[in-house]
Amino acid sequence: RALLVKGEVEEAVGSLRRAIQLAPDDANAHAELGKALSYRGDYAGALRELERAVAIEPGHREAQGYLRELRR
Repeated sequence: RALLVKGEVEEAVGSLRRAIQLAPDDANAHAELGKALSYRGDYAGALRELERAVAIEPGHREAQGYLRELRR
């Protein structure tokens, strides 16, 4: 998240992908990756990651909110 705040989107994407390799069922990592992908314009990838976050943790409010925004 700190990398996204600093505007370092590509670094954040790489870091989050590595985190997901280590912990594939980490809903927060998938949600953050979805957000990072949307920042770089990869909306299909963002939707996929956000949907994965919600599949892992159905009550994940942040992922649900980003999904609503992207689906508009």
